[in-house]
Amino acid sequence: MECTTILNKPKKKFDTLEEAIVMAKKLNLQPQRIHKLVAYKCSKCFKYHIGSNGKLLEKNINIYNTTY
Repeated sequence: MECTTILNKPKKKFDTLEEAIVMAKKLNLQPQRIHKLVAYKCSKCFKYHIGSNGKLLEKNINIYNTTY
């Protein structure tokens, strides 16, 4: 079974949770990254994918803090 994104692009599959976590950590280090990426197990293919959990990365929280 092919897992796809909302835009019908195939999702990257990882065999282990550890592999997915390592990749998510690397991607979270990118300077343009705002939302945190996390690894999760897919209920369709039973492999691991990376996705956003909706939370802001700690390094970027100050971007949205307008109170001084």
